[in-house]
Amino acid sequence: MEKELREYISFTLGPSAWQELLQMQAKIRKDRQEMIYKQQEKRKKLMEYSFISVFGLVFIYLFYLFIAYLLTIKSARSHDCTIFHPDLATHYYFICVNEGAGIAESKRDQDKKHIDDTTIIVEED
Repeated sequence: MEKELREYISFTLGPSAWQELLQMQAKIRKDRQEMIYKQQEKRKKLMEYSFISVFGLVFIYLFYLFIAYLLTIKSARSHDCTIFHPDLATHYYFICVNEGAGIAESKRDQDKKHIDDTTIIVEED
């Protein structure tokens, strides 16, 4: 069949037409291969960028959690106590969150003026 097609094209369009047809087929194959290669490269780059983006977002989220954890530890270790006197009477209360009785007792000992009037209430969960 190919021989018949070649003879037909050669007789109708001239002997160089068959060579032109072969060159055109080769060019079409080459262009198609280049297009397939470019599509594969595009997919590869898209996958790489997607991976980098997801990895970056996960890293940023973990960094945020780490900073939040550090801030929680810092606030839990804070030795700041608040002096609370509800009715401006002579009784003062030290409120120490997440510190325990030891910190409240040391604060009471530092308060020389009202040492006898200071009450420490420790509530255990």
